[in-house]
Amino acid sequence: MRKVILLYASVNTKRKTMITGQRIKAVREARGLTLEELANQSKVSKATLWRSENGKTLPEMDTLQKLAATLEVSASYLSGESDALGDRYAEADLSDLERGLLVALREGRITDALDSFRALLPGSK
Repeated sequence: MRKVILLYASVNTKRKTMITGQRIKAVREARGLTLEELANQSKVSKATLWRSENGKTLPEMDTLQKLAATLEVSASYLSGESDALGDRYAEADLSDLERGLLVALREGRITDALDSFRALLPGSK
């Protein structure tokens, strides 16, 4: 039983390592960055980045966070824990109207959400 658990953990770690590497590379390429450019901008060594992208090693959390910040996605997305690229706007960046729209949507108050949305349209007062 112990061998089965260890084997599962090993396979799961390898899968996560590959997913993380594939996502880092895909987002880097989508942003039009070379491996060297991303390494320089994120302050991560080129060798570490290459090993991560090629599924050789799983990046440490601080490395993953640096890459995520540079690529403007969440670390959860890069690690495969989420399929959402991440929040590009912090709550503090939202206006009162934008915040009201989101709260209304989350609470299922569609009429209020539409009113908030209309207030955001150009020419609205």
